[in-house]
Amino acid sequence: MVADTDGLIEFNCPHCLDAPMQDIPNAIKGASETPQPVEVAEPLYLFDHVTLDKILTCMEVALLVSIVVSIMGFFTQHGNMVGLNVLSCAYLFFLCVECMAVMTAIKPLMPTTVYSHQEVKDRVDKLRHCPPHVGLRGYASHRDDEGVVVNSYQGLWYLQYSSWYDVSGPIADLEKYRTARLNVQCDFIPADRPSNDALEGVRQRIVEYVKDKDDTHGCDQVGMIKASECEFEDTASFFVSGENGSRPWHASWSWLIVCSLSGLGFVFRYHFYQRCTSLNYRLRKEFCIKA
Repeated sequence: MVADTDGLIEFNCPHCLDAPMQDIPNAIKGASETPQPVEVAEPLYLFDHVTLDKILTCMEVALLVSIVVSIMGFFTQHGNMVGLNVLSCAYLFFLCVECMAVMTAIKPLMPTTVYSHQEVKDRVDKLRHCPPHVGLRGYASHRDDEGVVVNSYQGLWYLQYSSWYDVSGPIADLEKYRTARLNVQCDFIPADRPSNDALEGVRQRIVEYVKDKDDTHGCDQVGMIKASECEFEDTASFFVSGENGSRPWHASWSWLIVCSLSGLGFVFRYHFYQRCTSLNYRLRKEFCIKA
């Protein structure tokens, strides 16, 4: 039973809890031991559109060539000092602006922690052993006079289930990649038809509960895994680097700044693209809802 925020209505559902289940066995049940290879995903880019990065690289190279030509012209008596100074100042300004832009773009991709292959495999194995926490989030919203969506209500109910199964296989083929960003995703799926019917029944009850609270309403399924060293909803990322987990130069803030301010930012970006492979691994958790 979950009380509404206004205290006038109460939501009753035999399959729902107001907090995640606590007495769940922390063990894999019926798990698959067939190795599950990682999948190569779309390559990483610092910018949303690869064309922008190509334009930036062309500008870097063009300005660098212009500086070299101006210096050569100055020493061969075909250039002037004023033009060289103006071009140099413009080039330095461009490098500073570019450095800040690249740092802003790369921030979500730059790893805070670097793991070795074995450390990532151990963490993924812990996630396989951890039980899922599955819930349904009901919400209601409307648009104000300026067209901005205003969330007026949101409630989260956790499912109560009798058993769970991890049908993922142990992660495989990770050692093939010297440097990689591994995206671990998890699917939370009813294990059988009765569980699926019970889940849909709970979803419909929540929709009925929130439909009169505002103009727009709905209900989404959410899933969570809580491990001692990793907690995430739906997905988590790990930056992998070799056997010892040392940070490579093309994933270092210091080298990014040095390359950018020296006019070699395209060298850093090229190695970041080519050497850091984006990989996907998918966990699959199945659960049986109590009848």
